Amino acid sequence: MCGRFARFAGRASLEELFGIPLLLPALPRFNVAPGQPALAVRRDDAGRHEFAEVQWGFNLQRADGRRSLLVNARSESAAAKPAFQDSFRRRRCLIPADGFFEWSPGPAKRPFFIHRGDHRCLALAGLWRLERDRGGDGGPHFTILTRDADAALQTIHDRMPVIVPREAFDTWLDGSAADAANLLAGLPEAPLVATPVGRRVNDPGHDDPGCIVAVPDPREARPATRLPGI
Repeated sequence: MCGRFARFAGRASLEELFGIPLLLPALPRFNVAPGQPALAVRRDDAGRHEFAEVQWGFNLQRADGRRSLLVNARSESAAAKPAFQDSFRRRRCLIPADGFFEWSPGPAKRPFFIHRGDHRCLALAGLWRLERDRGGDGGPHFTILTRDADAALQTIHDRMPVIVPREAFDTWLDGSAADAANLLAGLPEAPLVATPVGRRVNDPGHDDPGCIVAVPDPREARPATRLPGI
């Protein structure tokens, strides 16, 4: 799954990666949590790519009246699930992220910041839709697609977000549902590194560089290195 991520790449880096202007504020985020806003790249009504602010999580009204927040969708079945199938056909997006967080299994639940080895920004595969609240207001909401974890990450978690390579951005955003499904089925493993971090990230109220500072992993004899610039 993917329940937290960070996006601290600046305006110039985001514009270079996605090839479009960023006309929204791009304050760095170090601990994006479900229910919070984040940047996404999507198609506008004219078919052009644009940055947009979207809220994390599809709201699901259950039969018993309870609400659930769908922050992830399994890439293997999203195209067929009622909550996601319309978005899969017509409203796919990319979520810029410098990395995502996962917690190791067991009672200790050690947090790890998972990122590219070269520290370049990632593009996570997402779906979006418009939602309205009881007052009639609302806006775009997104969910992040997940897949089986790469071999290097399976000791931490069995799922991970789908990472779309740069050369496949247009296929994901503009292609047909069949094109998108074929892309998901053929994605290679990503060059990711799992860096142990402190438990500051456990509190979604913390959103600062301290959330991604590397700390020694007790499972290893040597300490992990600090992330550059932190």
